[in-house]
Amino acid sequence: STATISIVHNTYLEDVLPTKARETMVVLKENSLTVWMGYLTPKVYNQGYTDEYETIELEAADCLSATQYIPYKTDSKGLKSFKEIIGSIIDETNIEGFFWPGTRIVDNKQVYPDELMISDANFYSNDSDEPWNTQEVIEEMCKYMGFTAIQKGLYLYFNPVENPKVPKSVPTPP
Repeated sequence: STATISIVHNTYLEDVLPTKARETMVVLKENSLTVWMGYLTPKVYNQGYTDEYETIELEAADCLSATQYIPYKTDSKGLKSFKEIIGSIIDETNIEGFFWPGTRIVDNKQVYPDELMISDANFYSNDSDEPWNTQEVIEEMCKYMGFTAIQKGLYLYFNPVENPKVPKSVPTPP
C-alpha cells in the first residue's frame, strides 16, 4: 500500500530530500492506534526559489514494500531459523514484530518458524555473491511455506494463502 502526503509550505524541505527518503518514516494513526506505517519513496522534488507557498506531494510506501531497498544482512551464511531471519529483517525496519498464526505440517507435526531452518547462503546471488534485498527473502520464505505476508500497522502477519486472516485491529504482541 502507498500514501500520498500533500504539504503546503514556503521553504525548501531539506528533511524530505530523496537521499533521506528511506529514513523518513510516515505513521498514520486513527484514535491513537497506528493503522499504517511506511517510508518516503525516493523522488525528485521541485520547489521554486520564490517566497510563495507551494504544494509538495510526497509518496510513501508501506514497510513491507520498502524492504525492497534494504539488502539482506547476515553475520554468517550458516543455518538459521525462519524466526531469526524474520527477526533480523524486522530489526532493519521500524516494524515492531510479526505474527505467525498459521503453521505448516511436516511428517504429521505442526512446524513453527523457530523450528524451520534454512541456510543464509540461499539469499545471495550465485554469480556475484551480492545479497538479495529483504523483500526477496520474505517472498522466498512465503513461497516455500505457501504463505502470504501482509503488514497492518506496525506488525507483519504471515498466513497460509488458502486461509488468510487479517485482524480487524492490531493485537498487542505477547
